[in-house]
Amino acid sequence: MEEEKKSNNISSRQWVDLLASYFNTIKEHEDKIESLRIALNQQNNFSVKSLFEHLDNNSKNFLTLDDFIKFLQDNSINYDEINIRQFIHNYDKDNDFRINYQEFKGIILPLTDESFRQKEEEKEQQEKEQQEKEQQEKELQEKEPQEKEVDNNIKEDEKKNENNNIEIQNEEDINTNKNANNNVNKDKNDNQEEPKDDKKQEKEQIDKNILNIFGEILNEEMTLAKKNRENAKNIMNSKSFTFYEGFIEIADEDKYITEENLDNFLKKNGNELEIKDMKGLIHRIDADNDGKISYPEFHEIFYPTSIIKYKRSLDDNNKYQNDYNSKFN
Repeated sequence: MEEEKKSNNISSRQWVDLLASYFNTIKEHEDKIESLRIALNQQNNFSVKSLFEHLDNNSKNFLTLDDFIKFLQDNSINYDEINIRQFIHNYDKDNDFRINYQEFKGIILPLTDESFRQKEEEKEQQEKEQQEKEQQEKELQEKEPQEKEVDNNIKEDEKKNENNNIEIQNEEDINTNKNANNNVNKDKNDNQEEPKDDKKQEKEQIDKNILNIFGEILNEEMTLAKKNRENAKNIMNSKSFTFYEGFIEIADEDKYITEENLDNFLKKNGNELEIKDMKGLIHRIDADNDGKISYPEFHEIFYPTSIIKYKRSLDDNNKYQNDYNSKFN
Protein backbone atom coordinates (compact mmCIF):
# COMPACT_ATOMS: atom_id res chain seq x y z
CA MET A 1 0.00 0.00 0.00
CA GLU A 2 2.84 2.36 0.91
CA GLU A 3 4.63 1.48 -2.35
CA GLU A 4 1.45 2.29 -4.34
CA LYS A 5 1.10 5.65 -2.52
CA LYS A 6 4.76 6.43 -3.21
CA SER A 7 4.26 5.57 -6.90
CA ASN A 8 1.25 7.91 -7.11
CA ASN A 9 3.27 10.73 -5.57
CA ILE A 10 6.03 10.22 -8.13
CA SER A 11 3.58 10.26 -11.05
CA SER A 12 1.89 13.34 -9.58
CA ARG A 13 5.26 15.02 -9.22
CA GLN A 14 6.03 14.15 -12.83
CA TRP A 15 3.17 16.15 -14.36
CA VAL A 16 3.81 19.08 -12.01
CA ASP A 17 7.42 19.18 -13.18
CA LEU A 18 6.31 18.90 -16.79
CA LEU A 19 3.81 21.71 -16.29
CA ALA A 20 6.52 23.93 -14.79
CA SER A 21 8.80 23.01 -17.71
CA TYR A 22 6.03 23.93 -20.15
CA PHE A 23 5.85 27.49 -18.80
CA ASN A 24 9.63 27.76 -18.54
CA THR A 25 9.98 26.82 -22.23
CA ILE A 26 7.56 29.62 -23.14
CA LYS A 27 9.60 32.02 -21.02
CA GLU A 28 12.88 31.14 -22.74
CA HIS A 29 11.49 31.68 -26.23
CA GLU A 30 9.43 34.71 -25.20
CA ASP A 31 12.68 36.37 -24.03
CA LYS A 32 14.22 35.84 -27.48
CA ILE A 33 11.08 37.00 -29.28
CA GLU A 34 10.82 40.10 -27.09
CA SER A 35 14.43 41.02 -27.90
CA LEU A 36 13.63 40.63 -31.60
CA ARG A 37 10.49 42.78 -31.22
CA ILE A 38 12.55 45.56 -29.69
CA ALA A 39 15.23 45.27 -32.41
CA LEU A 40 12.51 45.40 -35.07
CA ASN A 41 10.85 48.49 -33.62
CA GLN A 42 14.22 50.24 -33.37
CA GLN A 43 14.82 49.98 -37.12
CA ASN A 44 14.81 53.25 -39.05
CA ASN A 45 11.48 54.01 -40.72
CA PHE A 46 9.87 50.92 -39.20
CA SER A 47 6.07 50.98 -39.19
CA VAL A 48 3.79 48.19 -37.96
CA LYS A 49 1.18 49.23 -40.51
CA SER A 50 3.66 49.17 -43.42
CA LEU A 51 4.82 45.66 -42.50
CA PHE A 52 1.21 44.50 -42.11
CA GLU A 53 0.30 45.88 -45.55
CA HIS A 54 3.42 44.28 -47.05
CA LEU A 55 2.32 40.85 -45.76
CA ASP A 56 -1.35 41.40 -46.65
CA ASN A 57 -1.61 40.02 -50.18
CA ASN A 58 -4.62 41.38 -52.13
CA SER A 59 -5.18 44.10 -49.46
CA LYS A 60 -7.78 42.16 -47.45
CA ASN A 61 -7.09 44.03 -44.17
CA PHE A 62 -6.24 40.74 -42.45
CA LEU A 63 -3.54 38.06 -42.69
CA THR A 64 -4.21 34.39 -43.42
CA LEU A 65 -2.24 31.17 -43.27
CA ASP A 66 -1.42 31.64 -46.98
CA ASP A 67 0.02 35.12 -46.35
CA PHE A 68 2.46 33.79 -43.74
CA ILE A 69 3.39 30.79 -45.90
CA LYS A 70 4.11 33.10 -48.86
CA PHE A 71 6.38 35.25 -46.69
CA LEU A 72 8.28 32.18 -45.45
CA GLN A 73 8.67 30.81 -48.97
CA ASP A 74 9.75 34.17 -50.40
CA ASN A 75 12.43 34.45 -47.71
CA SER A 76 13.59 30.81 -47.92
CA ILE A 77 12.57 29.96 -44.34
CA ASN A 78 11.78 26.31 -43.60
CA TYR A 79 8.41 25.68 -42.00
CA ASP A 80 5.90 23.07 -40.94
CA GLU A 81 2.32 24.15 -41.60
CA ILE A 82 1.01 22.87 -38.28
CA ASN A 83 3.44 25.16 -36.44
CA ILE A 84 2.23 28.18 -38.42
CA ARG A 85 -1.34 27.22 -37.59
CA GLN A 86 -0.44 27.05 -33.91
CA PHE A 87 1.30 30.43 -34.14
CA ILE A 88 -1.80 32.03 -35.72
CA HIS A 89 -4.01 30.44 -33.06
CA ASN A 90 -1.86 31.93 -30.28
CA TYR A 91 -2.56 35.49 -31.44
CA ASP A 92 -6.01 35.04 -32.99
CA LYS A 93 -8.13 36.52 -30.18
CA ASP A 94 -11.49 36.36 -31.98
CA ASN A 95 -11.02 32.78 -33.25
CA ASP A 96 -11.64 33.51 -36.94
CA PHE A 97 -8.23 32.02 -37.89
CA ARG A 98 -7.15 35.36 -39.30
CA ILE A 99 -4.77 37.97 -37.91
CA ASN A 100 -6.29 41.45 -38.06
CA TYR A 101 -4.28 44.63 -37.57
CA GLN A 102 -4.85 44.85 -33.80
CA GLU A 103 -3.84 41.20 -33.36
CA PHE A 104 -0.77 41.80 -35.53
CA LYS A 105 0.32 44.57 -33.16
CA GLY A 106 0.26 41.93 -30.39
CA ILE A 107 2.82 39.94 -32.39
CA ILE A 108 5.09 42.87 -33.24
CA LEU A 109 5.01 45.44 -30.42
CA PRO A 110 7.21 44.82 -27.35
CA LEU A 111 5.45 43.91 -24.11
CA THR A 112 8.16 45.18 -21.77
CA ASP A 113 8.50 48.72 -23.15
CA GLU A 114 5.31 50.76 -23.53
CA SER A 115 7.13 53.57 -25.36
CA PHE A 116 7.01 51.62 -28.65
CA ARG A 117 3.26 51.11 -28.32
CA GLN A 118 2.73 54.80 -27.52
CA LYS A 119 4.87 55.81 -30.49
CA GLU A 120 2.83 53.58 -32.80
CA GLU A 121 -0.45 55.01 -31.45
CA GLU A 122 0.84 58.54 -32.15
CA LYS A 123 1.68 57.50 -35.73
CA GLU A 124 -1.79 56.05 -36.19
CA GLN A 125 -3.41 59.24 -34.86
CA GLN A 126 -1.34 61.38 -37.24
CA GLU A 127 -2.26 59.14 -40.18
CA LYS A 128 -5.93 59.29 -39.20
CA GLU A 129 -5.85 63.11 -39.05
CA GLN A 130 -4.07 63.26 -42.42
CA GLN A 131 -6.67 60.96 -43.99
CA GLU A 132 -9.50 63.10 -42.59
CA LYS A 133 -7.84 66.24 -43.99
CA GLU A 134 -7.44 64.65 -47.43
CA GLN A 135 -11.07 63.52 -47.36
CA GLN A 136 -12.25 67.03 -46.55
CA GLU A 137 -10.17 68.48 -49.40
CA LYS A 138 -11.56 65.89 -51.78
CA GLU A 139 -15.14 66.73 -50.76
CA LEU A 140 -14.44 70.45 -51.31
CA GLN A 141 -13.05 69.73 -54.78
CA GLU A 142 -16.15 67.73 -55.64
CA LYS A 143 -18.40 70.44 -54.26
CA GLU A 144 -16.92 73.35 -56.32
CA PRO A 145 -18.15 72.14 -59.76
CA GLN A 146 -21.62 71.59 -58.31
CA GLU A 147 -21.75 75.17 -57.00
CA LYS A 148 -20.59 76.52 -60.37
CA GLU A 149 -23.30 74.53 -62.09
CA VAL A 150 -25.94 76.03 -59.79
CA ASP A 151 -24.64 79.56 -60.55
CA ASN A 152 -24.77 78.88 -64.26
CA ASN A 153 -28.36 77.67 -64.00
CA ILE A 154 -29.36 80.81 -62.11
CA LYS A 155 -27.77 83.00 -64.77
CA GLU A 156 -29.52 81.06 -67.49
CA ASP A 157 -32.88 81.58 -65.76
CA GLU A 158 -32.23 85.32 -65.48
CA LYS A 159 -31.28 85.50 -69.10
CA LYS A 160 -34.39 83.58 -70.05
CA ASN A 161 -36.61 86.03 -68.18
CA GLU A 162 -35.00 88.99 -69.92
CA ASN A 163 -35.44 87.37 -73.30
CA ASN A 164 -39.18 86.94 -72.72
CA ASN A 165 -39.52 90.67 -73.42
CA ILE A 166 -37.76 90.38 -76.76
CA GLU A 167 -39.82 90.31 -79.90
CA ILE A 168 -41.16 86.92 -80.89
CA GLN A 169 -39.22 86.79 -84.14
CA ASN A 170 -35.92 86.62 -82.17
CA GLU A 171 -37.06 83.72 -79.99
CA GLU A 172 -35.90 81.02 -82.37
CA ASP A 173 -32.40 82.46 -82.57
CA ILE A 174 -32.15 82.77 -78.79
CA ASN A 175 -33.28 79.18 -78.27
CA THR A 176 -30.83 78.00 -80.90
CA ASN A 177 -27.96 79.78 -79.14
CA LYS A 178 -29.06 78.41 -75.80
CA ASN A 179 -29.16 74.84 -77.08
CA ALA A 180 -25.73 75.25 -78.60
CA ASN A 181 -24.35 76.52 -75.28
CA ASN A 182 -25.92 73.61 -73.41
CA ASN A 183 -24.32 71.13 -75.82
CA VAL A 184 -20.91 72.73 -75.34
CA ASN A 185 -21.29 72.57 -71.55
CA LYS A 186 -22.41 68.97 -71.77
CA ASP A 187 -19.38 68.04 -73.88
CA LYS A 188 -17.08 69.74 -71.39
CA ASN A 189 -18.65 67.85 -68.48
CA ASP A 190 -18.47 64.56 -70.36
CA ASN A 191 -14.79 65.10 -71.11
CA GLN A 192 -13.82 65.83 -67.51
CA GLU A 193 -11.48 63.16 -66.12
CA GLU A 194 -12.59 61.29 -63.01
CA PRO A 195 -10.34 61.82 -59.99
CA LYS A 196 -7.77 59.07 -59.64
CA ASP A 197 -8.01 56.70 -56.66
CA ASP A 198 -4.82 57.20 -54.68
CA LYS A 199 -5.59 54.21 -52.46
CA LYS A 200 -4.54 51.72 -55.12
CA GLN A 201 -0.81 52.35 -55.01
CA GLU A 202 2.10 50.01 -55.12
CA LYS A 203 3.09 48.54 -51.78
CA GLU A 204 5.77 50.41 -49.92
CA GLN A 205 9.18 48.80 -50.14
CA ILE A 206 10.25 47.30 -46.79
CA ASP A 207 13.87 47.40 -45.65
CA LYS A 208 15.57 43.99 -45.89
CA ASN A 209 16.69 44.18 -42.25
CA ILE A 210 13.07 44.55 -41.15
CA LEU A 211 12.04 41.48 -43.15
CA ASN A 212 14.98 39.48 -41.76
CA ILE A 213 14.10 40.29 -38.15
CA PHE A 214 10.43 39.50 -38.74
CA GLY A 215 11.54 36.18 -40.26
CA GLU A 216 13.52 35.45 -37.07
CA ILE A 217 10.42 36.20 -34.99
CA LEU A 218 8.37 33.75 -37.04
CA ASN A 219 11.12 31.13 -36.76
CA GLU A 220 11.14 31.44 -32.95
CA GLU A 221 7.34 31.33 -32.86
CA MET A 222 7.25 28.13 -34.93
CA THR A 223 9.94 26.49 -32.77
CA LEU A 224 7.99 27.39 -29.63
CA ALA A 225 4.74 26.08 -31.16
CA LYS A 226 6.36 22.70 -31.81
CA LYS A 227 7.81 22.46 -28.29
CA ASN A 228 4.53 23.53 -26.70
CA ARG A 229 2.63 20.87 -28.59
CA GLU A 230 5.11 18.17 -27.54
CA ASN A 231 5.15 19.34 -23.89
CA ALA A 232 1.35 19.48 -23.73
CA LYS A 233 1.13 15.95 -25.10
CA ASN A 234 3.61 14.69 -22.48
CA ILE A 235 1.64 16.33 -19.67
CA MET A 236 -1.63 14.81 -20.87
CA ASN A 237 -0.02 11.36 -21.06
CA SER A 238 1.19 11.61 -17.44
CA LYS A 239 -0.57 9.41 -14.91
CA SER A 240 -2.99 11.14 -12.51
CA PHE A 241 -3.00 14.40 -14.49
CA THR A 242 -6.37 16.12 -14.88
CA PHE A 243 -7.06 19.58 -16.23
CA TYR A 244 -8.69 20.64 -13.01
CA GLU A 245 -5.82 19.44 -10.79
CA GLY A 246 -3.32 21.13 -13.09
CA PHE A 247 -5.24 24.40 -12.95
CA ILE A 248 -5.78 24.35 -9.18
CA GLU A 249 -2.08 23.63 -8.66
CA ILE A 250 -1.40 27.18 -9.88
CA ALA A 251 -4.64 29.19 -9.55
CA ASP A 252 -5.71 31.39 -6.62
CA GLU A 253 -8.89 31.18 -4.57
CA ASP A 254 -10.70 33.22 -7.22
CA LYS A 255 -10.02 30.44 -9.73
CA TYR A 256 -7.66 32.45 -11.92
CA ILE A 257 -3.97 32.14 -12.78
CA THR A 258 -2.34 35.55 -12.30
CA GLU A 259 1.22 36.80 -12.74
CA GLU A 260 1.76 36.48 -8.99
CA ASN A 261 0.57 32.90 -8.46
CA LEU A 262 2.22 31.70 -11.69
CA ASP A 263 5.46 33.23 -10.40
CA ASN A 264 4.99 31.41 -7.05
CA PHE A 265 4.29 28.09 -8.81
CA LEU A 266 7.44 28.34 -10.94
CA LYS A 267 9.66 29.37 -8.01
CA LYS A 268 8.31 26.47 -5.96
CA ASN A 269 9.31 24.15 -8.80
CA GLY A 270 12.82 25.46 -9.34
CA ASN A 271 12.24 28.14 -11.98
CA GLU A 272 13.28 31.60 -10.80
CA LEU A 273 11.77 34.17 -13.16
CA GLU A 274 11.53 37.95 -13.05
CA ILE A 275 8.05 39.44 -12.74
CA LYS A 276 8.42 41.02 -16.22
CA ASP A 277 8.69 37.49 -17.64
CA MET A 278 5.23 36.69 -16.26
CA LYS A 279 3.63 39.22 -18.59
CA GLY A 280 4.84 37.34 -21.67
CA LEU A 281 3.61 34.01 -20.28
CA ILE A 282 0.15 35.34 -19.41
CA HIS A 283 -0.08 37.22 -22.73
CA ARG A 284 0.27 34.01 -24.77
CA ILE A 285 -2.56 32.18 -23.02
CA ASP A 286 -4.87 35.06 -22.06
CA ALA A 287 -7.43 35.03 -24.90
CA ASP A 288 -9.68 37.82 -23.58
CA ASN A 289 -6.82 40.18 -22.58
CA ASP A 290 -7.96 40.57 -18.96
CA GLY A 291 -4.43 39.95 -17.62
CA LYS A 292 -5.16 36.50 -16.12
CA ILE A 293 -5.78 32.91 -17.19
CA SER A 294 -9.20 31.34 -16.67
CA TYR A 295 -9.92 27.60 -16.58
CA PRO A 296 -11.15 27.51 -20.24
CA GLU A 297 -8.00 29.36 -21.32
CA PHE A 298 -5.82 26.94 -19.34
CA HIS A 299 -7.66 23.99 -20.90
CA GLU A 300 -7.04 25.46 -24.37
CA ILE A 301 -3.27 24.96 -23.83
CA PHE A 302 -3.76 21.24 -24.26
CA TYR A 303 -6.45 21.30 -26.95
CA PRO A 304 -5.84 24.28 -29.26
CA THR A 305 -8.90 24.58 -31.48
CA SER A 306 -7.25 25.83 -34.66
CA ILE A 307 -4.66 23.14 -35.38
CA ILE A 308 -5.02 19.81 -37.10
CA LYS A 309 -3.59 17.32 -34.58
CA TYR A 310 -4.70 16.45 -31.04
CA LYS A 311 -8.28 17.60 -31.48
CA ARG A 312 -10.48 16.83 -28.52
CA SER A 313 -12.85 13.91 -28.86
CA LEU A 314 -16.54 14.06 -27.96
CA ASP A 315 -15.79 12.28 -24.67
CA ASP A 316 -13.04 14.83 -23.90
CA ASN A 317 -15.45 17.67 -24.62
CA ASN A 318 -18.14 16.22 -22.37
CA LYS A 319 -15.62 15.55 -19.57
CA TYR A 320 -14.30 19.11 -19.84
CA GLN A 321 -17.78 20.64 -19.79
CA ASN A 322 -18.83 18.51 -16.81
CA ASP A 323 -15.64 19.47 -14.95
CA TYR A 324 -16.18 23.14 -15.67
CA ASN A 325 -19.85 23.14 -14.72
CA SER A 326 -19.32 21.23 -11.46
CA LYS A 327 -16.35 23.24 -10.23
CA PHE A 328 -16.92 26.77 -11.50
CA ASN A 329 -20.70 27.27 -11.78
